[in-house]
Amino acid sequence: MIKINLKKNVTFWSSLGAGFEYYDFVVFAYLAPFLSQVFFQGSETVSLINTYMIYAVGYFARPLGSFVYGAVGDVKGRYKTFLNIMYTMAASTLGIGLLPSYESIGIAAPVLLFILRFIQGLSFGAELPGAIIVVSENLEKKKQGSHCGFILSSVSLGSILASTGVLFITSFYSSEDIISWMWRIPFLIGGVFGIFNLLIRRNLQETTEFLSIQKTQSHKALWDPLKEVLQNQKGFIGAGIALGFILATLVTTNIYFPVLLSKLYGHEKADIYLCITLALIWCALLNPIFGRLGDHIGRHNLFLSTGIFFILLISPIFGFLEKGFWGLLCFCLLFQTFIAGFVSSYFPILVASFQTNIRFTSIAVCYNVTYALVNILPAILASIDLTPSLLTLILMGIGVVSLVGNWVLSQKSEKTRF
Repeated sequence: MIKINLKKNVTFWSSLGAGFEYYDFVVFAYLAPFLSQVFFQGSETVSLINTYMIYAVGYFARPLGSFVYGAVGDVKGRYKTFLNIMYTMAASTLGIGLLPSYESIGIAAPVLLFILRFIQGLSFGAELPGAIIVVSENLEKKKQGSHCGFILSSVSLGSILASTGVLFITSFYSSEDIISWMWRIPFLIGGVFGIFNLLIRRNLQETTEFLSIQKTQSHKALWDPLKEVLQNQKGFIGAGIALGFILATLVTTNIYFPVLLSKLYGHEKADIYLCITLALIWCALLNPIFGRLGDHIGRHNLFLSTGIFFILLISPIFGFLEKGFWGLLCFCLLFQTFIAGFVSSYFPILVASFQTNIRFTSIAVCYNVTYALVNILPAILASIDLTPSLLTLILMGIGVVSLVGNWVLSQKSEKTRF
């Protein structure tokens, strides 16, 4: 079999896979209003709630996926894990696109949808950490940040591709046509994307860094990395979870903006969606730039600087929301600027904080446990008497927590052998 030179292609193919995975995962949310009518019967509100509950299942499956795929990645290798992740996502996404409706097979339809969404979550929780690790372990330390930035940009582009695809079918087809058959097309396209990327990944080589320890891994059991992490790395795993809290909070809050900004500031949802989309494009452009900056000034310094500016400026930035549409756009662009600064330093910090033999497990656990915890934030915000000042205080407090995690890991990363 002809092997692709991984060092020359690693960033492109890893970015492509990460983008496809995000497309597959988030297209479910965009199609939820239609899926609710395909897979459930009863009132529109109850059906939509049930659909969003199935959507959330994917997030709760992510920590389990991080345990499973992290262990495989640390014991069997990054190459085999990368293949298995794409097998899982491609098959589950394609399966959703082929599912019969409730009208055809009754209660079995939502049950199968639940199972396939759970499988999607298992895969999704490991894809981005895996892509970051594969890139980082094949590049010099001084180039890791900028190349990881390209992967993170592909995540934004995957989300934009999903929203654009759904926008296209909703613009040119009636609701009846979408519910009848067109809802399947984005999922089928996602499955085909996954199969294409799978064919490419079959030709990728193992990372040079894992190859250097492969002989010592041959007799390890799959649970050994997780055992090592839970027994000897608990404090640093806790710091890694804390590190990601501000990033996960900003991403989750951004998803909640169509409700939040409409409720607190009276902005039209159409304007909010437009500004968020433009800001996502802005973030995709910034990620490689911030990644390169992190290569020059240090990943911990980039995270620290972003955190300090965030804490100092987040309250004034919310003031833009009182300035109409252009104020809303400025706010969204600045908000995504902070996300770009945090995410471009977040993953390189985790890579530097854990040794090769437990790196996949450690990063996947930190990343997915953080997002699973923060996933309840929208429900909390919706249940309290939220004001702009209270929201900014919450965000500032979470920022402080993440800066503490950054400080703890900065002490560890100095001792971590690459």
